[in-house]
Amino acid sequence: MNVKNKYDLKLLVKILSLVYRNTIRDMFTYSKDIENKFNIKKSFISSLLSELEQDGLIYRESSGKRKKISITEMGISKIKKCIFQLLSDEEIQILSKRKIRF
Repeated sequence: MNVKNKYDLKLLVKILSLVYRNTIRDMFTYSKDIENKFNIKKSFISSLLSELEQDGLIYRESSGKRKKISITEMGISKIKKCIFQLLSDEEIQILSKRKIRF
C-alpha cells in the first residue's frame, strides 16, 4: 500500500484495527461496516480493500453475496509499525516507561 500522507496512514491504521479487533473477537467485518464506520464511499473502500489484499494485509472470503474481511499476520505487523509512525517522541517515551509493548 502506497501511503501518501499521515491522513492516509491514520485511515489505514483505523481500518486494519477495526478488522483486527473483529477478527480476534470472532466477528466478521464487511466492506459495508467500514463504509458506515468511517463514512467513506463504496467505490473508495472497494479499491482500498483490493489494494490491501494485493499487499497481503487482509484476505477476503465469500460469504453469500458479501465477502468477509480478515487481517493477516502481515497486516497486524503493519498496524504496529504504522502506530509508531503516528506517535510523537514524547508519546513513545511514555509508552516505553509504562512498558507497553506492541
